[in-house]
Amino acid sequence: MGSAYVLYENIADKINYLDFFEELHLPDTFYSWFVVTELHIWMISARAMADGDDGKFLRNYLVEALWNDVNQRIKHLGEDSNPSAARVQVRELAEQLQAALIAYDEGSQGDDVVLAGALWRRFYQQEDVDPKSLEVLVKYVRKQMRLLDHVSLEQFFEERRVDWICLKN
Repeated sequence: MGSAYVLYENIADKINYLDFFEELHLPDTFYSWFVVTELHIWMISARAMADGDDGKFLRNYLVEALWNDVNQRIKHLGEDSNPSAARVQVRELAEQLQAALIAYDEGSQGDDVVLAGALWRRFYQQEDVDPKSLEVLVKYVRKQMRLLDHVSLEQFFEERRVDWICLKN
């Protein structure tokens, strides 16, 4: 469990969110932060799930760490003044997360058009987007996933970190 939380912190602390917001023309919002974080959790999870039960264990605790972070961020944003509304929003995010993980799995197994569609639906909520932004994001995911394919599950548990590539490269 501790390894998953440390890996989660590696996402939250090592990802350059401003690069994602600027390069992909995303607003600097809670939702944008969430989808960028969710994508990175999916990438680690997709790699980890290839290793059976230990990978499932890692994925489950990564997602638990995400929800703990979400709840803390909501409190910092002052959303605790209406806890029932915050619970509804978190429940909606949880449902969307499940759908996104499935769509990303499908996209990773398909061609770039399928992956771009999954990313467009999640990041841009089917709104107009510069195709170059989607191209940058698809290339980023493909390259990062190739690198993760060379990381063993033991490395995740022992080193407790992932070397994230720069989105702008």
